[in-house]
Amino acid sequence: RCQARLNVLYGKHENALQIWDNLLIKERCAYAPPIRRQIVWTLLARRERDWDKMRPKEVERCVELLENNIKDDPSDERNIRLWIQAIRHQGTPPTVETVVERVAYWTSNTDTLEANYYLYVLHMLLAINGSTVAVDQATRSLERCREKSRYSRDRTWSYEWLGNKSGLKQLV
Repeated sequence: RCQARLNVLYGKHENALQIWDNLLIKERCAYAPPIRRQIVWTLLARRERDWDKMRPKEVERCVELLENNIKDDPSDERNIRLWIQAIRHQGTPPTVETVVERVAYWTSNTDTLEANYYLYVLHMLLAINGSTVAVDQATRSLERCREKSRYSRDRTWSYEWLGNKSGLKQLV
C-alpha cells in the first residue's frame, strides 16, 4: 500500500495501478472497497484529478468499481459521493430519477447528513426541471440537512454546484 502511494506521489500511475490491481485480485487477503476506491483515485490523479479528462473506458471502470463498493458497503459515504461524480461523466449517465432511488435507499439505511444532502440536491434538480412533487421532497431533505448540520462547523460547504447542462450533468 505504501509503495502504491509513493508511486502515485511521484507520478508513476501505471505502477500504482498495477499494485492496486494485484491487491484486488488477491481479494481474499484484503478488504476490497478501499483498494477499489484507491484505483479510482489513481485513475483520477493520472488525469490531473479532472473527470472530464478521463477516457470513457476509465470512467466506466470507475463506475464499476464504485458500484461493487456500494454493494459491499452501502453505508460508506465516500463510495456514493465518488459514484455520483463518476456516473455523470459517463457517455449516457443514468436518469436523475434512477439516482434518486439509489440515494433514497442510502438515506433510509444511514440517515447521514451527506445522504440527505445528496437527496436534497437530486430532488432540487428534478424540481428545477419542473417536477412539483420533487419540491416537497427537496424541502423535507433540506430540513433533515438543517437538523443534521446544526452543530457542524462547515455548514456552508458544498460538493455540488448547478451548471448549464441537463440531467445529472447539471451538477458540477
